[in-house]
Amino acid sequence: TRFQQVSLWVLTATTWTSGATFGLYMMVHYVFCCFTDDNKIEARWNTILPDLYNRHQPLANFGMGSHFFGGAVTIMLGAIQLIPYIRKGYPMLHRWTGRVYIFTSMLTAVGGFTYICCSGTIGGITMDIGFSLCAFLTVVSCIQTYRHAAITKQYNRHQLWAWRLYSLMISSWMLLKRSSSLRDN
Repeated sequence: TRFQQVSLWVLTATTWTSGATFGLYMMVHYVFCCFTDDNKIEARWNTILPDLYNRHQPLANFGMGSHFFGGAVTIMLGAIQLIPYIRKGYPMLHRWTGRVYIFTSMLTAVGGFTYICCSGTIGGITMDIGFSLCAFLTVVSCIQTYRHAAITKQYNRHQLWAWRLYSLMISSWMLLKRSSSLRDN
């Protein structure tokens, strides 16, 4: 019905606007400062999340930088993939955006997992396990999403796995607010 179409557009626009805003914030606050010296990176990263950057753990810093970059791009691209008009009207755009989305989702998962292995999370072992599981499921969803689109051509399964991937990608974004409240308590 017309109401459902308008609702989907409003939901997509709202999700994309908030995602794009958060993604741009991540780029400006965390990623772009990586091109400066260690003192500026440390000051910027550790302002909001204390002890996030540690100059003595370059692998952890690289993992978190990859996680931030991949996550920012993924958050900005995700909702675009959900728009039926783009999927059907511009299939080449959908395919290329999807490839970038899968690559940056993998980068986000592997970068975050690398950081967890090197430094752990602020929530201790419980959060370490939870986010590690999220990273593992993200990698599985990336593989399955790509497999069902590019290899098996089972587009219904592709769509189900793509929704799972999108849900996993925004889940950590939603948990960020919860994580910061854990730190405050």
